[in-house]
Amino acid sequence: MEERRKLHDLPILFLTNFDREVEINFSTSMLILVLQIEKQSNCQKEIISANSKKIFYEMNDTIPC
Repeated sequence: MEERRKLHDLPILFLTNFDREVEINFSTSMLILVLQIEKQSNCQKEIISANSKKIFYEMNDTIPC
């Protein structure tokens, strides 16, 4: 199953390194997920979560690629 979201749709987003990992804190479920991130040449980030669901976060112009 795939979802498409903008980065600002997430409750809390802490970017440690765009090429390496993203830590997302969903305040509604009180869970912290550390997801591996793969940098794509088209500036789209593909994130594979622990349950293998693919979530694509589209980058806007204000975020460097």
